[in-house]
Amino acid sequence: MKGVWCIMEPIYSVTTTKSFEEAVKSVGEQTEANGFRVLYVHDVQETLAEKNFKIQPLKILEVCNAKFASNALEIDLVVSLLMPCKINVYSEEGKIIISTIRPTSLATIFNKQELRSFAEDVEKVLISIIDQSK
Repeated sequence: MKGVWCIMEPIYSVTTTKSFEEAVKSVGEQTEANGFRVLYVHDVQETLAEKNFKIQPLKILEVCNAKFASNALEIDLVVSLLMPCKINVYSEEGKIIISTIRPTSLATIFNKQELRSFAEDVEKVLISIIDQSK
């Protein structure tokens, strides 16, 4: 149907045979190789341990590309609520998983058709980063 976006699985994830730290390092390297930058790495396991909560390893890498960010903000400043993009690396049931939420899924909350191609472009890069990191 015209004007209706087809939503696939909103989360893109892969399992890697790398160790947790190797996967985090690889995501950082592939982020740079794909023209993005790692702005910050949240070590959620460490943060929660400070308050005596225990979880499996989880790091959230905030990644950004200045050109994409500028384009998104030109379309709608409210898109800034979704920025920067996040790539998670975590351990679950003995497996190391790398994942992100698909920008095309997030873009559907805005009623702006021009975000569609933008979100598709960003999503291609994020998926490439993740696939190259595994």
